[in-house]
Amino acid sequence: MTPAADKNQSSLTLTFKVSDTLRREIIGGIRVSGERLNEVAIANALNVSRGPVREAILRLASEGLVIVLPHRGAFVKTLDPQGVMDLFELRIALESEAAALAAQRVTGLDLVKLRSTQEQSSQLVDANDDGFSNEVDLHEFIGKISMNTALSDSVKHVNTELRLVRLRSGSNTSRAAEAVREHNDIIKHISVRDADGAREAMRHHLRRSLQTTLELMFPDRDNPKKEAE
Repeated sequence: MTPAADKNQSSLTLTFKVSDTLRREIIGGIRVSGERLNEVAIANALNVSRGPVREAILRLASEGLVIVLPHRGAFVKTLDPQGVMDLFELRIALESEAAALAAQRVTGLDLVKLRSTQEQSSQLVDANDDGFSNEVDLHEFIGKISMNTALSDSVKHVNTELRLVRLRSGSNTSRAAEAVREHNDIIKHISVRDADGAREAMRHHLRRSLQTTLELMFPDRDNPKKEAE
């Protein structure tokens, strides 16, 4: 490896480490919503240069965890109960239909991959790995096997918007285990090509996710004006 290549690899490694540290701090609530991410302070705390910090912040912005504002800096994404509910209502509508279409259009190979993805999720939850939602995304795979590109892209978009709440929910051990059981139910209906069952199983799963998310992220919130249907 040339010196230049070695330097680039070292930079990528540092960026990954900084990204992982900041991601865990955001998910864990150590860095709160709306907090400004000061590059100099982070670089000093982690004993790295500002370059890897800057790249890490951009990576987290692409994941939907950070907002970068021109001439102002980077901030942990701010969420409010009504905004979360609005996004979840959209997510429920999109993913329930994606599950129904997946049940109608799933192939044998899709089922093998779907079950493999679920098995990875189960293993990570059993190991109490709070990063399972970050590594394995059964929801986006179901969107893919719906064979509707526009729907699949929309599922990816709304899940990026909800990245922070999904990761925090996934870090809750009891909810993660419950979600795995709900995923199993969704897969069961898709496996037997039961479109209506898959739609209802996905709707139930996401309603439970919304309830848990609101309780976890906004424990002292007032009663919202509207409830997700």
